[in-house]
Amino acid sequence: MLSASTIYVAAQSTTIYIDAKSTNDSLSCGTDITTPCNSLKSGIAAYNNLKVNTPLVLSMNQGNYGSPNNTDLNLYGMNVAFQQTTGAIQTTFIDLSQNSQFITVVDPVGGAAPTVSTTTSIAMNGIYVANGNATNGGFIQISTNTNVSLSIVNCEIKSHTASQNGGAIYVQSEANYNNVQINIQQSQIGANKAAIGAFIFTSNNTQLYINGTSIFLNNATSSSVIALTGGNFTFNQITYNGNNILAGSHFVFNQVQAASSVSQSTFNENQMATPNKGPISSLLSASFSVVTFNNNVFTNTLNLDVIYANLSLVNINYCNFTLGISSESIVHQDTSALSIQNCLFSNNTVSQSVVYGYHSNQLEVSNCTFANNTFSSSNGSYEIVVNQVQTVTIKNNNFERSTSESSASIGCTSSAITVMNNTNALLFFIKID
Repeated sequence: MLSASTIYVAAQSTTIYIDAKSTNDSLSCGTDITTPCNSLKSGIAAYNNLKVNTPLVLSMNQGNYGSPNNTDLNLYGMNVAFQQTTGAIQTTFIDLSQNSQFITVVDPVGGAAPTVSTTTSIAMNGIYVANGNATNGGFIQISTNTNVSLSIVNCEIKSHTASQNGGAIYVQSEANYNNVQINIQQSQIGANKAAIGAFIFTSNNTQLYINGTSIFLNNATSSSVIALTGGNFTFNQITYNGNNILAGSHFVFNQVQAASSVSQSTFNENQMATPNKGPISSLLSASFSVVTFNNNVFTNTLNLDVIYANLSLVNINYCNFTLGISSESIVHQDTSALSIQNCLFSNNTVSQSVVYGYHSNQLEVSNCTFANNTFSSSNGSYEIVVNQVQTVTIKNNNFERSTSESSASIGCTSSAITVMNNTNALLFFIKID
């Protein structure tokens, strides 16, 4: 159990107190800690009855909050914070009973059209929400052409289901019109399920920041745990363990509009259910994007490439890749510019190559160590294979002995290659077809 959280309340806000043990659902409930409302819906109704224009703080006493009066909260255009009144964080439990969402932010039907000046702000601190169920976004659905800010700190978001997209979080917004900002810190995201985006599915102008968070045991019945299109992202110090997809890639970064990064994170025992379910299956896939990977550790990846770069600019620095099993490669480049520096590739099992560059502008591999990798192909195997890459630089690497009778350090086809200052390049071989 995490320690008790500090509650910060804006000076110009209105606090409504909630207690699951209360029986008070009147329009005058909750304005004092001694007269709490019995549910979130009655608390919001009491706030609306005050006819004030200040941010709402829903201060929840620890306890269990169930359906239906604490679910399907439409917070469009509101500024709302959920936090605990007392108790250790995450002892306030909201159970959606697998038949509803927690929150929706959806443009109203009829009336005045939404404008870009409309803003919804939602903040959560120290609560536990589980067992949501919806077509899109079992925990929260954001379908709006207005601005939205979502902050989740010290929370547990678990066991949500979407039959289509975004097991926990779903965002559908208008390109170049609005902005959705999502900030998740020090939280646990686990056991969520969807066809696409088992944890989160976003589109267009979404800015996603995740820090110090554990993402585990999520399951995509089709493809991807995290599916991002447009916008940008920063993942820092996340732990991503035991997640599963049927096909495709765990992380899908598509048309990321600004430089994004994954840093100081650990990925362990993630898999695709069965191999060869698509042309390229990977842990992290970047298409039409700019992404940097810094100081990450990837271990025990099953039936997947670890990083796939397609029509993107990708930098991989100070990363460790160990004990991966792939029917292709560990890092796969296709029509991209790729730089790999100061990385370790050890004890992986691949088909023909650890790093594969294909039909691309530029590949640099420098100051890396390749050690004790195993190759399953009987047609020749290499630590690095390049095919139709315009500029290749391989320098200052250490190639230690790998497990294959026919292995070589480098295989090159139809590429302009510069090789210098590498050590222990056993059976160093340039292959030109």
